[in-house]
Amino acid sequence: MRRRPLLRFAYTFIPALITVLIYLLIDFSIKKYLLEQTPNDKTYTSLTINTNNIQKTAEIIAKSSVIYLSNFAIEGLKEKIELDFQNNLISAIEIKDIYLNENLISAYKDENNQVIFTNQLPEKYKHYSFIKEDIIEKKEYTYNNLGELTIYYNAPSFYKKDIILTEEEKNFLKEKAVLNICVAPNWTPFEKIEDGQFIGISADILKIITKDLNVKIKLIHTNTWEESLLKIKEKRCDILPLAATTQSRQEYLNFTKPYITANIVVATRVNVPFFDSINSIKDKSFAVLRSHFLYETLKTKYPKVDIIEVDSVEEGLSKVETGEVFGFIDNSIVINHIIQKNFIGSLAVSGKLNGEMHLSIASSKEFPLLNSIFEKLLTLIDENIKEEVFNRWVKTNFQIKTDYTLVWQLFVISLIIILITLYWNRKLSILNKQLQKERNKAYEATKAKAKFLANMSHEIRTPMNSIIGMSHLVLETDLKKEQKEYVEKIDKSANSLLRIINDILDFSKIEAGKIEFHNAPFSLREVISDCIDYIDLDLEEKELEFILEYDEKLSEYYYGDKLRVSQVLTNILHNAVKFTNEGFIRLKILQKKDNKIYFEIEDSGIGLNKNEEKKIFESFSQGDLSTSKKYEGTGLGLAISKDLVNLMNGKIWLKSQKNRGTTFFFELELKNCEKEVKEIEKKVKPDFSNKTILLVEDNKLNQQIIAGLLKDTNATLKIVSKGEDAIKIIRKEPSINIILMDIQMPKLDGYETTKIIREYNKKVPIIALTANSYDEDIQKSHECGMNAHLKKPIEIENLYLTIKKYI
Repeated sequence: MRRRPLLRFAYTFIPALITVLIYLLIDFSIKKYLLEQTPNDKTYTSLTINTNNIQKTAEIIAKSSVIYLSNFAIEGLKEKIELDFQNNLISAIEIKDIYLNENLISAYKDENNQVIFTNQLPEKYKHYSFIKEDIIEKKEYTYNNLGELTIYYNAPSFYKKDIILTEEEKNFLKEKAVLNICVAPNWTPFEKIEDGQFIGISADILKIITKDLNVKIKLIHTNTWEESLLKIKEKRCDILPLAATTQSRQEYLNFTKPYITANIVVATRVNVPFFDSINSIKDKSFAVLRSHFLYETLKTKYPKVDIIEVDSVEEGLSKVETGEVFGFIDNSIVINHIIQKNFIGSLAVSGKLNGEMHLSIASSKEFPLLNSIFEKLLTLIDENIKEEVFNRWVKTNFQIKTDYTLVWQLFVISLIIILITLYWNRKLSILNKQLQKERNKAYEATKAKAKFLANMSHEIRTPMNSIIGMSHLVLETDLKKEQKEYVEKIDKSANSLLRIINDILDFSKIEAGKIEFHNAPFSLREVISDCIDYIDLDLEEKELEFILEYDEKLSEYYYGDKLRVSQVLTNILHNAVKFTNEGFIRLKILQKKDNKIYFEIEDSGIGLNKNEEKKIFESFSQGDLSTSKKYEGTGLGLAISKDLVNLMNGKIWLKSQKNRGTTFFFELELKNCEKEVKEIEKKVKPDFSNKTILLVEDNKLNQQIIAGLLKDTNATLKIVSKGEDAIKIIRKEPSINIILMDIQMPKLDGYETTKIIREYNKKVPIIALTANSYDEDIQKSHECGMNAHLKKPIEIENLYLTIKKYI
């Protein structure tokens, strides 16, 4: 049995782990292969709308043209080409004989979408994007090149724009003939000199915008960006294709509007927390490119920060990798490009600085017309063009280093995890069995405790019902003054004992998480008045002064659980009176914001020390043993009050000083509400004339109490001791107006008796009179067909109101 969890784990986790490892190896190998196969074509070609689609189209047309050219069927080829123009990407088609260097077929679509065959394509198609494909006839041992196919397809929007130069600008370009440019020789992917050629994003854009200028662009070779700046300053260069504006450069350069914008970021070693300002890391050192505008900007803004200059991005990132500097600062495009090529896994972008890098075309102030010309030329570049150029260069080839260290580390770590997991799985299975046994024991103990409390509740409440009921009946008779005092003390003691019983039952419910709250509109003034009435006799006996401070902002009615609010307040007030022998009790109630009601109960009693304060809200706890002996009590009242306040989303606390008194504070969230004020009825017995009440009760004493309570109500009372007798009476006398039903009776209990009565009489009201007061008991009463549930000891006014409600 013990091995089953281990086998189940082995059959699921280990294969899953092996699958993940295999997936990682395959994924790594595929990516390595694909990246190594990526072509590194740096030559400039026409920008495409959808190169893949148009390339496939060109291949298909070239292959389908072979049979026509091999048989010199030019007319048939023209018919086929008309069908090829159904592809909306195609704007013009040209087929040339490569040996004779003459056009065999030239065709294009006019404004009406008609195919026009001509000897020479219109001039505008020279500016369109195109793809060339050889038309090759494959033979058994040789290949025969029959011609060359050129497909011109829909040109990007910038080709359709017209740039209007002034006569002065045209004359300047004609006289100038050659424009000398200097670049950053190693700032990929923006600019680079490779094998003597100028390549990169700025190179592609420069070729696009100067395509029709009829001037030669000549590259002046430099080794560093600093050297390029020096040469244009010395007027040996005319243009910088990509430069940022600074105050010092504006003395000898003009700048167009920026055409490239990038975030300024910081590359650091991996696992450095992200930051967005150098201020948070002023003590660190940084590197930037030599003569880069960032050096001038950062030194002005952060004069105390250590910033060094380097000749290339690779040099700066290498210094970061070796720990010579904390970070290298440049734009996000350049840094990410170089990290992916040479530093993946060791460096990462960990910071972003405020502001952006705005890059323009800079021209020498010696030729001011150059700036206006390039401002116009840059209007040819829209976002689509920039995106296509960027996509060609940002998709770099990664340097793949076949390093299996990570795989081995993953394997070793996984093996350790498996062994640890197997060990703990075995240990946990043993612990789970032990916990299951303990949980079963706890469950049985809880069941036994609940059963015991339910039985004790019934057994205690039954005699308590007799004591309270009989004392109430005696007090209604003519008694001597001394006799009345004795009976009142009996009644008071009985109610005190009942409060202790209720505390124990409430504590049990809270502990079991079964206590419920019944929210409804109630009068706060009425609750406070009832609580003061409860302690009134004790106040008189001890000659204590009672002070009430009631906020005028308080509403009359609030929405909440009246019983629980009263219970908390009564517990604390009763506690204050019990531990105060002389002086005063002060109750303060205030309306606060957010529907909060603030209660403050201060006394001048015995007080508490710091240790007693810490445990005063604990269950079955009082100040100390001597206090418990002197003042008696269960020590549950404050513990229950704290739990009730917390369950009502409130808070409770206190401050106290030994022999100086204690102040309790608590806040409750009670929403004010409107309710019709009903006129208070005088406490007189109701009139139940012409009404017949059937009491089903096996306890003779309880029969006597109910009979006494209903004595002067003019009701006709019939009493039976068994459920069977009640069933017989209901069958014979359907005129019974209401049934008061005990629950625990011999043979048929109250539940079973009610179910049988409901089979043939569903209208007569049945009220449970029982010492069973748990929520489950109340629910069970309703489920078997009873209309209401009154718990013993019976609250006399509640009894009268319930009977009155149902008859």
